[in-house]
Amino acid sequence: MFRRSYFTTQFILAIALFQAFSANVQGQVVLVSPASQSVRVEETVTVQIRVENITALKVYSIKVSYDKNLLHCTSISKLDFLSGPFSTFFFQMVDSANGIAQCDEAILGTGSNSGSGGLFEIKFRAKSAGVSPIPFFSLDLRNIDNQQLTYTSTGGSITVQNATAVEGDDPDRINFNLYPNFPNPFNPSTNITFSLSSGEFVQLEVFSITGERAAVLLSEEMPAGNHYVKFESGNLPGGIYICRLTAGNNTRSVKMNLLK
Repeated sequence: MFRRSYFTTQFILAIALFQAFSANVQGQVVLVSPASQSVRVEETVTVQIRVENITALKVYSIKVSYDKNLLHCTSISKLDFLSGPFSTFFFQMVDSANGIAQCDEAILGTGSNSGSGGLFEIKFRAKSAGVSPIPFFSLDLRNIDNQQLTYTSTGGSITVQNATAVEGDDPDRINFNLYPNFPNPFNPSTNITFSLSSGEFVQLEVFSITGERAAVLLSEEMPAGNHYVKFESGNLPGGIYICRLTAGNNTRSVKMNLLK
């Protein structure tokens, strides 16, 4: 009787510890903030890379990608989540040719930080109109034992509007459009961004240059606003593909170049 009770108690404790650990891991988030914002050509816009409910962070290496045709990265600066309470080593680099901003930061000596706060911020100058997704290109967060942390991540987007608005236009109005995919050329994946002026049934399809349908990315009701979808090429051969967006009576197409 005692033996069964002992093992039952140990089993219950093990489950409780596992649930507590899982809840903690599931709560750890790395995100682009704000998630979406809008600027005009030649204006400056700032995004922050933040963590929420992170546990024992000592070092990170993060790359964020952006559409180099729409945005120009002007500066990167660290925020105080790690450097506030500790002395840190900080490295930042911009790869303008490929549209990638990178930041590495590590606490010098012993120590780690837990909680929520900003890691670094990126300033962009808007170059031309369109929608640039701001996804994470790569993420590596580690604790004091050099173990990788488990987390979820959420990217963002920046909508760039023309500098001069047409008289009578609503500057906040979103028009129907399908923007050039990014990156392009690509392998194996690319981001497809589109905007809807009103809620519509949307079909987003990919066709080969000979007109054969290669993929159906969306076929559903979508609300008004900016949206982006990640297209994974899978086993498709390299070549030129056509991405076609249909919503109501409106249709837009862009060419995509898959390199393999």
